[in-house]
Amino acid sequence: MEFVDNIETYVEKYRTFDEPVPFKDVLIYPVKVKDYYRFMSNIDILKIDKDKIPDVRVMQMSYLTFILGIIIESEEYRDMFINILELCLHITQDDECYNQKFPYKEILYGTIDNKEIYFINGYDVNIEFDGKSSILNIGTTRLYAQDLDDIIDIICYQNFNDYDNDEMSEDFKKLLEEYCHLKNKNIKPPTLEEQLIAIMAQNGMTKRELIDETMYTVRGMIDSIVGCVDYQIQHNYRANAMTDKKLPDIEHWLIKSNKGKYDDMFSDLDSFKKNFEL
Repeated sequence: MEFVDNIETYVEKYRTFDEPVPFKDVLIYPVKVKDYYRFMSNIDILKIDKDKIPDVRVMQMSYLTFILGIIIESEEYRDMFINILELCLHITQDDECYNQKFPYKEILYGTIDNKEIYFINGYDVNIEFDGKSSILNIGTTRLYAQDLDDIIDIICYQNFNDYDNDEMSEDFKKLLEEYCHLKNKNIKPPTLEEQLIAIMAQNGMTKRELIDETMYTVRGMIDSIVGCVDYQIQHNYRANAMTDKKLPDIEHWLIKSNKGKYDDMFSDLDSFKKNFEL
């Protein structure tokens, strides 16, 4: 695997062609629409903000060690973790790793060279813990704490069009949350079914074709359809507007201006505050 300086840019060149992203000796696959509900009901295992847990030990541990702790204690979290591995890394059950004395997915404990080893029964997956740090073993591939952090970013950049992993202060996070709340006030997001129907109505694709597309592609289709229709409506309004006032410029739905990621937020926030109650 090549050296990855910018994960977002690295993922883009594979995501564009719906190809899996190579990372170390594993491949990370984009999630297809047909697996949308399974993915969305399990992805939270990778998005827990452990630093908000009021325990210094939890704050100081890696996310990999944190996951180890919760999948040992909780069958629900364990199932979530395995589901994500199956969907994104195409891990499958392995009879050679199955101890028939215990149920599938049971955590089996052992020690090797003074290290604690936690095996997931029926899968060629285990996590080592030496008392300080953890290593995730998938087959013969060893993934360290930072590797898991990078894999989480890859999965999110692969599947979420609006994923943002920029470091920001708590105050800025609150401001961003406020902006999103105001911008989406009284808006009901379309369900997946509604999005698929909208695409079929616009371009004639069948549902069978769409469910085999990636989540990222389908969301991109929706954004393009909305942007294109809005652009046409605004242009028609400008062409027929009975006014001498200068109308605001209309940004093209595809060829966008080169502006900062948060420029719209800062320019819109004041006007939102004037028109909506917080």
